[in-house]
Amino acid sequence: MNIKNLKYHFSFKQLLNYYKYKTSKKSKILSYRPVWLLIYVSDLCNLRCTMCPHHNGKNNDFSFQKTLTKDFMKPELLELIYKKFPESIFVMLGGVGEPLLNPYFKELVDITARNKKKINLITNGVLLNEDMADYLLSNKYVNQISISLNASSRDEYIDICKIDKFDVVCNNIRYLIKRKKKLKSSAEIVISGVCSHEFLDKAIDFLKFCDDFEADRIDLHRYIDFDVKGGLKDIDDMTDDLERVYEFAKRIKTKVNLPHFISKETYKKNCDWYFKNLSFDALGNMGSCGRVINPDKKYGNINDDGDIWNNEYMQSVRAKFLTPSDVVTKYCEKCVENHTR
Repeated sequence: MNIKNLKYHFSFKQLLNYYKYKTSKKSKILSYRPVWLLIYVSDLCNLRCTMCPHHNGKNNDFSFQKTLTKDFMKPELLELIYKKFPESIFVMLGGVGEPLLNPYFKELVDITARNKKKINLITNGVLLNEDMADYLLSNKYVNQISISLNASSRDEYIDICKIDKFDVVCNNIRYLIKRKKKLKSSAEIVISGVCSHEFLDKAIDFLKFCDDFEADRIDLHRYIDFDVKGGLKDIDDMTDDLERVYEFAKRIKTKVNLPHFISKETYKKNCDWYFKNLSFDALGNMGSCGRVINPDKKYGNINDDGDIWNNEYMQSVRAKFLTPSDVVTKYCEKCVENHTR
């Protein structure tokens, strides 16, 4: 934890817990408390993206498909989560839907800030209007705003997201970055896209387009096939093309995170989620993985008796990560958390 975190005024309990997390060995039962919390703000979404197993409108075969609810994360539930886990220092406002659809969104941010927790937000940017941009940038606990743009042209955006909001999102990004400079906010602005086999030949155009925004970072996430029916293809067999994207990225001014390379040599079960994070949805159901395995009542609930951080489910998954021969899920083998390059 660096000096930049002084602005958050973390409590002694938070700092001590973070120290224990950084210095403790991984085991099935952990003596420290979760340092990260992932809050599923909304299961609803205003886009129907082709690569999304939850909202593309198809009956997919994804084994960890979340049972979607029309309920929103409510302030009183979030207060309960923070009461039970005051030691956490980092909160991701995300989930499988669009967070800004939640009518309590600003109140959730205010509660998180009052509890001295660093906030990252993932949004598709459609509702990231001037009022919302000003609100977020004025809160010192907002650490990062990541906008999923996914395209460098209107036609491409409509093809991927099934809605005509490209210009709206681009204008929202421009305003957000302009206001960040004006307000001298330290919040990191990230523009992201999902990089599939089909998208890889457009990746350089995407980087060029996003570079003009002058954001803090551009993220190109490797597409993982979550068994989406009629979905996209991954990029395992496109190594040469991916190398060209890496070479081009060196020539733009914006910092870039690019899709990781996959091979048997780079695969290693590095994933730290079950050793640092708890996730909660609007019903208080819990999970831990931030990329594949969504909260479910069978994993536990915030209202359960006992220590859910070290419950039977959490111990069983940690054991799988600690045993080299065990397979956690087939999706883990392509996840960025488990590759060294």
